[in-house]
Parts: sequence; structure tokens; C-alpha cells
Amino acid sequence: MALSVVLNVNLHQSLLQRQLCKSTHYTRSSGTRFTGANLILDGVASITPNGLLELTNGPARLKGHAFHPTPFHFHKNNRTLQSFSVTFIFAIYCIHTDICGHGIALVISARNNFSDAMPSQYMGLINSYNNGNASNHFFAVELDTNDNDEFKDIDNNHVGIDINGLDSVNSRSAGYYDDNNGYLAPEVARTSKATPLTDVFSFGIFVLEVICARKPIEQTLQDRQLILVDWVLDCWRKGLITDAVDIRLQGAYNVNEARLMLKLGLLCSHPFINRRPTMREVMHYLNGNMSLPYQLTPADNSFSMLSLMQNKGFDLTSMILIANDK
Repeated sequence: MALSVVLNVNLHQSLLQRQLCKSTHYTRSSGTRFTGANLILDGVASITPNGLLELTNGPARLKGHAFHPTPFHFHKNNRTLQSFSVTFIFAIYCIHTDICGHGIALVISARNNFSDAMPSQYMGLINSYNNGNASNHFFAVELDTNDNDEFKDIDNNHVGIDINGLDSVNSRSAGYYDDNNGYLAPEVARTSKATPLTDVFSFGIFVLEVICARKPIEQTLQDRQLILVDWVLDCWRKGLITDAVDIRLQGAYNVNEARLMLKLGLLCSHPFINRRPTMREVMHYLNGNMSLPYQLTPADNSFSMLSLMQNKGFDLTSMILIANDK
């Protein structure tokens, strides 16, 4: 369930508020826009003439919310919880260079009426007396641009996980991170365009990094680059895929689970974007609801992700897909 949105946010205080619905996309030929979207807006939130969602418009101490009109039911039945993903592009624009607002938040809530919430440091979610109340019934991911001692903020530029209040249960500083260390999908280098399946590639690399306890790209003693994907695939080609598991575990792990994770990591980091699974499918594989539909195997003696990275393209003969695995 992917929700792609584009935001243009002029903030002194604003909020992106969501009650999610299934498979919702707002698109037009020039890109993803909110034109014609049946959103529930309140406060000063509005849709601009060019289709962007503007949550606040400049003056101080304002709030704006944008809700999807259809609630999302997380319980498919009494035993199964549904997963979802949300993607949005946003901009926080400050009119004055020395003063700005408090950020935005993506919120999952049991209600869409936040008329009692206050702007500014309260982010349109709470007021001065109900912070942390269990009756608030919301989960939020805040993109906080102000250091507020009242809510124990870690700095003035962080991501926080909030439950029923703004004292984040977990938070990390935001920043710029170089994505040239093995997490960048080959097609991005070739086209300069990212898609949700680009993130799947990065997830696959991360899975392999955790299972193998190795960096995506390492320098060997011979001063050569070792590409983690290539190395794991080579272990598989030799029939020794579990040799790629972190040696510090000394065999104390579930072999079948390790094989699944290694193969899933390779599948997610497939160089061909149309061969990668969606994150919904990934969750089915991890939960055991689905078997991996296909596995990778080298078509010759060497599959080199490094060569693809260097050439910024694909060697179509370097990989094949087979239906069965040993």
C-alpha cells in the first residue's frame, strides 16, 4: 500500500495528518499531485493551483491538517495485521532565515478532529494539558525543526517516534548521508531517478550487511574492492551460502532462516529493478506466507555488481533466473 504525495510546506507550524487507505495514488502527467484529491483539510491547509499540498502559509502560530477521508483497517482479521508504506516529498520553507516553525508530522490516528490541538511546539497534535494521555490514540513520525526542552528534544533537526504525545519514544538526528557506499541501486546512477523499488534494493543490501556482518563495499588486503552482493552470490554458486553468515555466531543460528534471509537479500538487491519484490511481498516471505518465487544464479563464472556500478548500466547476460534451488 504505497501512498505517494508531494508537499510544498511554508511553515511556522504545520502537520501532515493521515488516516491511510489502500493503494492510494494522486498522479498526473507532470508528476504526483493532489489536484482533485478528496482530502479532508482543516486549519489553513489548502491545495495550491499547481496541485501541491500547503499546510500553512506563512503567518506564525497556525496549524493545518490533511486527512484521507477513508480510514485504514489494520486488522485484516482477528490474527493478521496489514502492513503499509507511505512515501512523500516535502519542503519546509522559512520566510525568515533566523526563525522558523516546528516541523511536520506523519500521523496515524483513530480520529481526524484535532480542533483542540494547539500550533507551534504542539505541532497541531496536542495541547498544553493532554501530552502523553492514552486517550489521544495516535502514532506519529515527527520531522522536528525546533529544539524544545518541554518535550526533551535532542536537537533542532531530528526525526522522532511519538505515541500519544510529543515526548518521543525514540529519536535520531537528521542530516546528510552519503549514499555512495553500496546502498545505491544501479539504475539510480544510470537514470538519476529513484522509485520505491530503489528502496527495496537498499533494504536488500542492509539485510546482507546484518546477516554477514560485513560492509556493502570493503577493501581487501590486496587493495581490491569486495562487493558484498558478489561475495554472497559466489558462496551460493559454490553451494555454501551459509558460509556468508557472520562467523561470530559460530553456527548458533537457524540455518533455514539464515538461508531465507541471504536469498531474500540477494533478491531485493537484484540489479534489474523489475525482478525485485515489493515490500508487501517481502513481509509475506518473512512471515512464511509465501515462498520465494525465484532465486538468482550466475550465468557464468562471475556476476559482478562492481562492474555494473562502474559502467552505470547492466550486462544483460550476467544473470539468469531459475525456478528451482537445491
